[in-house]
Amino acid sequence: MRYPITLAALAALLFTTELLAQRGGGRNNRWRRPDEITNRVGAFFSDVAGPATDGDKVADLDTIEMVRAAMAASQPTALYLVNQDDDRQVRERFEWQLFQPDELGIELRYFHCGRIDLATSPALARLYEKKAPLFVVVSPSGKSTEVVMAGYKPSSTSLKKALEKAANGIKPPLTRFAKKYASLVKDLERLLQKREQAEKDQAKADTDGKRKKARKELEKLGNAEQKILETEQELIREARLPERG
Repeated sequence: MRYPITLAALAALLFTTELLAQRGGGRNNRWRRPDEITNRVGAFFSDVAGPATDGDKVADLDTIEMVRAAMAASQPTALYLVNQDDDRQVRERFEWQLFQPDELGIELRYFHCGRIDLATSPALARLYEKKAPLFVVVSPSGKSTEVVMAGYKPSSTSLKKALEKAANGIKPPLTRFAKKYASLVKDLERLLQKREQAEKDQAKADTDGKRKKARKELEKLGNAEQKILETEQELIREARLPERG
């Protein structure tokens, strides 16, 4: 099952009045952004089974099928270890805060992303519960970096550094891709805002002249959007991104 963290967290937090008051009306309010943008910058994790256990013994994380498949494809992996029996609101608030920066969700597109529920295995819970929520980032060569966020204390910067370390040497460079893709997303978001306004103008047009002007604007925006989408496909092909679902 593909797990869109950003969207799941928003669903639970949408009616949290206090949080809405704190965040205000800025561009990082995911619920105010169109799906075309959220789906490009959100963090998506697939639920995966943890490593094999034998009593208190737990196999290494690099034995997980997702990690092995990623390494075989010379691609990195990001594993998210969390106990889903923990307070749901706390967990989802943590996820929402952690994945606020668009750049983090964009960089995760280079990774095979899996979520492991510690509640499914007492042995896993005993081994990792003091560090969880925990991210384990594995490079294509199998080198792993732990990013501990115990106490549900989000650190987007720490996770971003671990991702860039694991992706070091991959072509095209992760940071270059992320910069280009972030710029593309900003252009697309501005275009969608203009399209929304042009559609409103078209709906309100009460003369042939106004309707013609609105149609021309929408046609212009449509052509611009097509160019953005073509550029996006070129970036994705060049980067050989793992399938997100």
